[in-house]
Amino acid sequence: MSAFWESVGDEAVFERDVTEAAVAAFADVSGDHSPSHTAEGVMGGSVYIERIAHGALIVAYMSACSTELVERIPNVRSEGTPAVGAAARRSRSSIKAARASPSPNTY
Repeated sequence: MSAFWESVGDEAVFERDVTEAAVAAFADVSGDHSPSHTAEGVMGGSVYIERIAHGALIVAYMSACSTELVERIPNVRSEGTPAVGAAARRSRSSIKAARASPSPNTY
């Protein structure tokens, strides 16, 4: 048995209809109210023929699949997991410290 929790051929499936309400809500959240996403008929003369969903909305749906894959990791919520968070906090602290120190090349 592999030490990895996924095998070739495993899938994560997340099905959603890209509805008018989803596109409108995403436009509100993102601030992207481009007519190519929100106005009927604007894309009629394009190769798309009709409105198109935000690319970032589709990426958000892919993020849900990624989360599903992470949740399959054995003991992902066990007591050992916070050590990863602590390492990430140390990393962020290092970045903050680096930003606070002026670079010798700062003008």
